[in-house]
Amino acid sequence: MHALIIGNGNPPGVALFERERNQADLVVAADGGGNWCMKNGFKPDIVVGDLDSFNSRLYPTIPVLLDLDQETNDLEKALRYVIDRKIRSATLLGVTGERLDHTLKNISVMAQFERKFDNLSMKDEHGWMKILPRDFSFEVAAGTIISLFPVSGVVDGIYTTGLEFALHDESLENGRRDGSSNRSISDTVTISHRTGKLLLMVFDSVKEGG
Repeated sequence: MHALIIGNGNPPGVALFERERNQADLVVAADGGGNWCMKNGFKPDIVVGDLDSFNSRLYPTIPVLLDLDQETNDLEKALRYVIDRKIRSATLLGVTGERLDHTLKNISVMAQFERKFDNLSMKDEHGWMKILPRDFSFEVAAGTIISLFPVSGVVDGIYTTGLEFALHDESLENGRRDGSSNRSISDTVTISHRTGKLLLMVFDSVKEGG
């Protein structure tokens, strides 16, 4: 099964949401993401969060799960709900935004949960991102902008194929060396790494791999 989680950040375009919703078995709104869904005519299966943003009185027919834990944000609550239902594949929309701290927090949440999923990715109108498994390949159009960031601070033993600036058993480290603004030179890109958590960001991609 596959879940779609919609957050309360910058909302996705309707076309992107509809495309992702059509592939999902379960649509979960993380608190205020439920407001966007309802205003655009989409009824989520459930709204999960501390409900400081979603107006449940305005939408009384929508199931809600109140979670007042202040040590977790609404995305964490939504992901835990999905995990409890034995779902191991999820796409996140509306989880980036104008506040950089919220975006960084949600990337950190994705790094926290990625091992609990077979597939977990964020998408927006610019492309998609995910924390990579040790070996990963995907299809893109030649010339696609691709960035790699060492979320764990240091990532060692990185090998890539299909990128303009290839890495051969090399390291990326925050504050020292990152892999931003690379570019694909093939319709297939492969990335492997030995240690650490590596964030992949793909812009204007045509197909996500697995």
